[in-house]
Amino acid sequence: MASIRIRGKLSLLVQLSYALGLLFSYFAGWLLGDYIALTIASACVSVMSGVLFLFLPESPYYLMLDGRPDDAAKCLWSLRSYTDDDLQTELLSVKDSISNDRNKGSVGDLLNRDRRPLVIVIVLAVLQMACGAGVLEAYAASIMSNTRISTNALAVYLGLVVLVAAVPFALVVDRCGRRPLMIVSCFGTAACHASVATVLWCRDVAGHSWLPLFGSIAGAQFFINVGLMPLLSVVQCEYFPSDTRALADTAVVMAVTITSTVMITTYQPLADALGVSANFIVYSVASLAGGLFCCLFMPETKRKSFAEIQVDFHKTEQLADSGVQKLCDYQEI
Repeated sequence: MASIRIRGKLSLLVQLSYALGLLFSYFAGWLLGDYIALTIASACVSVMSGVLFLFLPESPYYLMLDGRPDDAAKCLWSLRSYTDDDLQTELLSVKDSISNDRNKGSVGDLLNRDRRPLVIVIVLAVLQMACGAGVLEAYAASIMSNTRISTNALAVYLGLVVLVAAVPFALVVDRCGRRPLMIVSCFGTAACHASVATVLWCRDVAGHSWLPLFGSIAGAQFFINVGLMPLLSVVQCEYFPSDTRALADTAVVMAVTITSTVMITTYQPLADALGVSANFIVYSVASLAGGLFCCLFMPETKRKSFAEIQVDFHKTEQLADSGVQKLCDYQEI
């Protein structure tokens, strides 16, 4: 639905919604002080969201793919402040982009034609949890135990950090690009996790002030939510054609779920065996490796159409019978 020019900035709404949802849960839990009341409050939000989804318009791409060009035009007209010429230009772009997507994509299409973008998003999905994002949400209170900060206050503070991280993300995602932001996010997270590990080790050895530990954890939370968390959903939508996007989304959800489960379930055994700092050394190394991966393999998609992004992924093929280079289907768009 988003135009190329503001596609990245609109993903700010997803990040803001995530941050506000966290803050709502933390504040509600703090004020209500009862799990049953918190569950009821959260269920009310879910019901309200379900009702609002009834008024959500279909994507113009889906409508065109479904053979409803008039509805696609009406949808675009309602979403954009377009002149007639601009509307016709984008409608033509949408039509061209889905010309190869009318047949339902298969797993074979995903593993062969879209193999490179699939590998990239799977690595980013694994990295999203391997960097310690889920662990920070689950164990931050335990890590900060025996400090001056109460558990409820800590949860709210970290929720505010997530909210603050949405501001620089919105300012630079369409200006500097996805790749630089992801690289900065990975390396910043690695540095903060290394700092957490160092502070925890020093505290175990000789005792230490709580402020450096909180600052390092807040820094890790900031860098995770300035790139690693929000950018995955952005590049998912940009990398895959309509026919395999649902399959790719399924693979990403599985990767995130499996990695999150592994990281959370191994946290305590590793902490018992080697100390809490060992976990953050692992997260720091994973974040550093993720940054190097992004430097080497992640393409930039800033302000590119879907067809242009596919050109970056698909190389030209050599026709065996004529010796003439043939552009792949997406390059013909």
